[in-house]
Amino acid sequence: MYDANRIVEVIRASGADIIGLQEVDRYYSARSNYEDTIAVLAEQILSHQHYPLSSDESEQRGLLAAVLDVDGINLHFYTTHLGLAQSERVEQVKEIINIVASHTMEPCIITGDFNAHPDSVEVASMSPAFCSAFADEHDAFTFPAGNAVETLDYIFVNHQSGNIGDRTVIHSSLASDHYPIAAKLLL
Repeated sequence: MYDANRIVEVIRASGADIIGLQEVDRYYSARSNYEDTIAVLAEQILSHQHYPLSSDESEQRGLLAAVLDVDGINLHFYTTHLGLAQSERVEQVKEIINIVASHTMEPCIITGDFNAHPDSVEVASMSPAFCSAFADEHDAFTFPAGNAVETLDYIFVNHQSGNIGDRTVIHSSLASDHYPIAAKLLL
């Protein structure tokens, strides 16, 4: 069972300014003890948009979007959790690219659980518009936490997002079955 307080602990320890969360429940799941995890994690929900993505599964898939003002610069931040079947993920990535296309002249970050390996069609489809913050890291394993042997989680940035500084896989199994990842962007 997930514990919102453990999630908060990991987030605080990371020092992150912006986070993207997956599988965070709002009231309806035994996994979270029917607790509104989002309310525990944030005092208020900022304005955002949700774009449903096509899905062959019973789980809803989507892309959550937010625009942040970073020192007068519009930063477009997106987070997603793609499906389990490759054919589904390929279509979902196409949808994501179409959704963000109108904002690519400004800094854009796309994060999430892509359920896909670095050499997959889905990940390759993100370029040339986006590159993975961990593109040259061949051991950025995120799943399963505790004994990670797969890279499924990504931070993609476009060319307007500046330089990628430090990046890390946060080896904490306190809050999730995936390890969190973090990257510092120098806008």
